[in-house]
Formats: sequence, C-alpha cells, structure tokens
Amino acid sequence: MEGKLERFTKGWMLMISRCAKLGPKDPMRVLPRYANFPGLAVTRTVGDFWGEGIGLTALPEMSVHELTSNDLAAVWASDGIWEWLPNSIVSQILFRHIQDPNKACYELVQRAKHLWNMKTDGSYHDDITCVVARFD
Repeated sequence: MEGKLERFTKGWMLMISRCAKLGPKDPMRVLPRYANFPGLAVTRTVGDFWGEGIGLTALPEMSVHELTSNDLAAVWASDGIWEWLPNSIVSQILFRHIQDPNKACYELVQRAKHLWNMKTDGSYHDDITCVVARFD
C-alpha cells in the first residue's frame, strides 16, 4: 500500500531557527534561579509550568485537520523520531504495520534509537516518544 505522510506542525526546526536568529550558536539552556543542575535546551515544554517565568511556554502548538476517508492513521512523535526519520521512512513503516499501530510505534522507536546509538556510540539518545492512531 502506498501512501502520503503530511506534517501538520512546524516542528522543532522552526524553534531552532528562531533561537539562531536571537543569538549564540550553542543551544540556549534554561535553568531555574539558584539551581545547581544542568539546564534544558528547550523552547516549549508541555505541562512544565515552572518554566513560565524564564521564557518557556507550557502551551502546545496545535493545529486542526478535518479527517477524510483518505486519512488512515496519524503519528504523533517527538524530535527523537523526526530528527532521524524522514517522512518517507515513517510513511513506509506506518503503512507496513497499518493493521497494528503498536508494531508501527515499536519499529519507529527502535529505528530512531538505533540511529541515535550509531551517532553517539550508544552513549546518548534524545527522548523518543511516539503515538500511532489508526482511523477506522
């Protein structure tokens, strides 16, 4: 089965380009005042309201898509997936497992984790979060 995967959000690259226009090349880190631990390199964190006072927003970016009979499934994933897997690969995996969203999720996470491990010799990988929903 062939299909087309369409992204509905601007994604994390937009945030990186906004930050790059503002200043340093290194990731900006967010630290609570008087904290003695490594900061987070983020611009938005869903549900982390403590960061509002230092420039973060806990409000997610949202978009609306009216479902049609052509819509078979949706993938919600973090940048741990999207940084490594292009739409074409995500689409292939999704359609290969269209009858079993759990298998699609598992393969997407494992594939992204494998690529992270190859890049960092297994010493690090970003958060990898994935949800797949099939529409009947």
